[in-house]
Amino acid sequence: MCNAQEAVKYRLARSMVYDGKWVIVQRSTDRPVIIDGTPLDCLTAHEAEDLVNLMNDRDVRAHKF
Repeated sequence: MCNAQEAVKYRLARSMVYDGKWVIVQRSTDRPVIIDGTPLDCLTAHEAEDLVNLMNDRDVRAHKF
């Protein structure tokens, strides 16, 4: 059985491009998430935390049996 941390699809990382900003990363690829051609990068800590929580919650709900 996996723990909750392993079950989430997305995580936060410090942006490699924008100093002091955050990026949403897909765990399976360890690459920034891109939605409609836009990388989820250059986010404030608050924006990134809210967004990654929403994305992970949505993903968990979508995969429940």
